[in-house]
Amino acid sequence: MRTNSNPAEALPQIYVAELNRRIGDKQAEPFQARIGASVRKAIRRGRSGAVLAPIGSGKSLLAAGAAEDVVGLGKPILVLHPDVSLLRQNYAQFQTVPAVRNAQTTFYVAKIESIGDGPVQRNALDANVFAATNMSLVNKLDREEFLQALERFGKRGDP
Repeated sequence: MRTNSNPAEALPQIYVAELNRRIGDKQAEPFQARIGASVRKAIRRGRSGAVLAPIGSGKSLLAAGAAEDVVGLGKPILVLHPDVSLLRQNYAQFQTVPAVRNAQTTFYVAKIESIGDGPVQRNALDANVFAATNMSLVNKLDREEFLQALERFGKRGDP
């Protein structure tokens, strides 16, 4: 019996199409496309989650793909970053995805931090794409009005 040398040929067609995903100006590697497909499936079910992967594995690309998916579904997305340098990296990747580039985006970062080339919306939860550093949110968790706004933000994604 001859074994199939191309694993993609053995997969259902819809799955093969997901393995060929372009996100902005980049072609996702098959492993990234599989992770992206799982994220997309969770988003459609109204779930939230996190992608934990090694350095250099394409988490910024996956974040841009997830943002593209939620914007297409009319849902909001919160993308957390351990520091502002990674937030800037993700923002640059987001700008390569037309649907995300044109979406309303807000940032929770220190006021002294610049993001992108122009003015940006800060500290608002009424955008489609919400990028924040972990500490910028932690520093607001003792404010009742912020917690209420965060809860409203989360409900915007309910099915």
